[in-house]
Amino acid sequence: MWKWPRCPKRDYAPVPWEECLKCRNLECHKKCFPWELRKSIYEDLLAWKPVLGTYHVTELTRICQAFYNRTRDYAATFDHALDLHIGKAFHEYLQKGFEPWVEIPVWRDFGQFRVIGYIDACSLDEDLLIDFKVYSSLYYIMTKYEGHASPDHEFQVRAYYTLALNMNDQIDKGDLLTIRRAFLTPDLAFWQPKHLIVWYFAKRRPNRKRGHIEFDRLTRCQKCLVEPRLIMPEIYERAKKLHTALLTGHPPSRLTCPDWLCAFCPHWEICLKRGEKDNFKPWKMWEGEIFGRKVVLENIPDEVADRLAKERGLKWWRRC
Repeated sequence: MWKWPRCPKRDYAPVPWEECLKCRNLECHKKCFPWELRKSIYEDLLAWKPVLGTYHVTELTRICQAFYNRTRDYAATFDHALDLHIGKAFHEYLQKGFEPWVEIPVWRDFGQFRVIGYIDACSLDEDLLIDFKVYSSLYYIMTKYEGHASPDHEFQVRAYYTLALNMNDQIDKGDLLTIRRAFLTPDLAFWQPKHLIVWYFAKRRPNRKRGHIEFDRLTRCQKCLVEPRLIMPEIYERAKKLHTALLTGHPPSRLTCPDWLCAFCPHWEICLKRGEKDNFKPWKMWEGEIFGRKVVLENIPDEVADRLAKERGLKWWRRC
């Protein structure tokens, strides 16, 4: 849990939430967030009570981080929270045009554990299942992935698709009204979307040529079609990795998280540092270097690492 916000008044040293919330809007530092927003974030944290054996599809795209989020108290700035709330607000604005087919619950009970997810939006007229993504810019999507969805986002939208198409035997019709929007789910069980889309939006636009991609002034969104595939075995295997890690207390492989995520992760020190004197800082590293650090820590042979790097879309990597 995010237990200690980093305070600008104290040179970003971690402080308890209670101390953070003592500073109202007139007393707080000029780089602080409004008291009302800080209070709302804290209340959301108190309400978040992860259940062992129930895992969200999003957690399965970053299993190692999900493990630490559930088991470790940590300090962080408000940057990530701001990105999250901006993305959430924009999601809600986009979803208005798709009502009531938004935030549709899908799930699968595997016995030992359960996987749940919420589809951002569906268009029944066009047989579309859509997942929205909001980022600072589309640089990596347009360069590293050449305008295609990233592998973790392909998994996510295919997971929603797979769960949606396997809802018939998961629905207890006597309990439908107790589940948020569950009255929509039976329709999804008999409606099969033909097209999957990850729709990216950028908060800012590049205004110059970078690499081999020349961005135009309208490069603020990118629609990425994803081939529909049923991936229930992969969903099960990912959930099993997280479940086993939580039961045993042993962190899952660092390679279960996308490498770009490490630059923004509050757990990077416990996950990627090799001792106190190690000067490794993921936000100053290229993805190939972050991957190389994981290869070293996981003791992976070069020939296996080469194959994994190719699967992750990396053009190069080096041990760090």
